[in-house]
Amino acid sequence: MRAKKTHWFRNTLLVLIVCAILGIGLSVVLFLSDSNSSTYASANIQFSFDGAASGVAPNGYRFDINNIFSEEVIDQALKDSGMSDRYTATEIHDQLLIRGDYPKDINEQMMNYDSVLDFSANRALSLASYHPTLFEIDLYNDFDKTIARTDLEKLLNQIMISAKQYFTKVYAVSMESTSIEYNLSDYDYTHQLTMLSRAMNRTLVHAQALYKDAPLFLYNGCNFNDIAIRLENLFNNDIDRLNANIIMSAVTKDADRLLMQYQYELVNLSIELDKQNECLTNLDKLINSYQKNEILYLASGESFTKIDGNSSETYDALVAQRKSVADDITEINRQIDLYTLQMNDLIQYNGSLAATVQTDAQKSEDTADDESETSVESAIAVNNQISDEVAAQRIADMEANIAFISEQYQKILTDFAELIQNYNAEILNDSTVQIINGRYRTKDLISGEFIVKLIKTAGPICAVGFIVCLVLIIISRRKEQKALLLSK
Repeated sequence: MRAKKTHWFRNTLLVLIVCAILGIGLSVVLFLSDSNSSTYASANIQFSFDGAASGVAPNGYRFDINNIFSEEVIDQALKDSGMSDRYTATEIHDQLLIRGDYPKDINEQMMNYDSVLDFSANRALSLASYHPTLFEIDLYNDFDKTIARTDLEKLLNQIMISAKQYFTKVYAVSMESTSIEYNLSDYDYTHQLTMLSRAMNRTLVHAQALYKDAPLFLYNGCNFNDIAIRLENLFNNDIDRLNANIIMSAVTKDADRLLMQYQYELVNLSIELDKQNECLTNLDKLINSYQKNEILYLASGESFTKIDGNSSETYDALVAQRKSVADDITEINRQIDLYTLQMNDLIQYNGSLAATVQTDAQKSEDTADDESETSVESAIAVNNQISDEVAAQRIADMEANIAFISEQYQKILTDFAELIQNYNAEILNDSTVQIINGRYRTKDLISGEFIVKLIKTAGPICAVGFIVCLVLIIISRRKEQKALLLSK
């Protein structure tokens, strides 16, 4: 009996050895022939700032992971790693594999659809709205089979650093300008105020948007809303006052040119007003003839499903469009009245312009009436009473006031830029844009990758061999028991 036990133990051991040899051989063959077992280095980049899960960068724009690892970024990485003389950005870019971390049930989400008869409020998240925040970047060595492991890992690490620098530079919150872009002295005073107003309005909108996104952000006790308040005060207290002064006193560097501008603007506004009135008339006709409350019925077996049409939505859209056109007409009329007032004030305070307007009016087919001629003559008389010293003082005061506003606006821009810089440092740092070192995979038989392959391949073979031996032992033991019973 002891000899038989030794016999089965020896046979089982021999079977396991044979299975192990077959498993090792098969593992080597499969590992070396696997095209997916190319040598590569990998790393991960993870975005955890607000909006990353929606694919939106801190500056409000959508970002594409492929643009972050562009040839421009790779070229910079080659220079920083000292390999620009060995490889090109195109060669490296072709060997980069970028993969996002998607849910395991992503295939089910891709096949998901919404029925037209499904009126439930809860809907599954669609694939188009999912944006991964963790990406794996693999750099294969197919561009140079002889590259050392340290060089491959060094190059990938530098690519990751360059990509992070590119992202924080391009997708950070920025300002259109940190200073006044134009030389204001080259323009007339009314134009200078217009340019300042538009620039301040853009900065104001930007500051208000940032405050809405980050109401809790503070730097030195200041937030984005403080910038917006300072701009509003500067605009309301100074810009409006100077605009009123220009209109009332007709302060200008070139009265003839300014008058021509007012006339040009009035002509354009008149044309635009005619177009908007025509559009409003057409909308009224369309709205009056539109039919609402369209209803559709879909047959579903023996019943019908009622589906309301979108005619009411279309009608509401037309009414909203009509309101928008009416508002545009009101605004155009306001601008026409403003330009007319400015032109009249300009003529009133400039005698040569008044005389020119009077001459042109006499040559026109639509001659001015007696009241208009009296107004022009009165304007000339009033203008003659204004001394050159008073006009010069008005110009000096206007230039000093505009210079003061420009200086205050520049201070606000400087503070705003400093605030944005520190805001970027808070939302884009090593914790919100994180680089995670990955692994190095090669076809070397002395590697963790081969060990995993060996266990997955040889393990099942050895297990099958061991199970077969156990089955044979059990069968043999039963035969022995039966033979023993028969012998008794």
